[in-house]
Amino acid sequence: MGGDDQRVRVIDRSEPQAVLHDTDQLRQLNMFAKGIADIMTRAAPVFEITRIAAKTEPEIARRIKHLYKERLENMARFVQHVAANGPCETNWMKHMRLKLSGPSLALNYSNY
Repeated sequence: MGGDDQRVRVIDRSEPQAVLHDTDQLRQLNMFAKGIADIMTRAAPVFEITRIAAKTEPEIARRIKHLYKERLENMARFVQHVAANGPCETNWMKHMRLKLSGPSLALNYSNY
């Protein structure tokens, strides 16, 4: 759910691919933050309606669960690419994972 009409997974689009392949960690983080903010601005209203519908519609709940799983996989991939560009302190990486995924992701995912 990228908040637009493209039928390409978000991670496979040119902007996220540029983030993954950049060699500067700060630039990766800045690019990621801007990209995710743009996507969430577009997708959040539709996603909220979908999340509510998932409470009574099993097929929608299954799709939401798949979406959360895909988000977590993409987040792990992003962190791996950032870490590949040099040493990162454990606390810094933990902080970034929490900051970038947000508590609502974990809370919503645990409902399914």
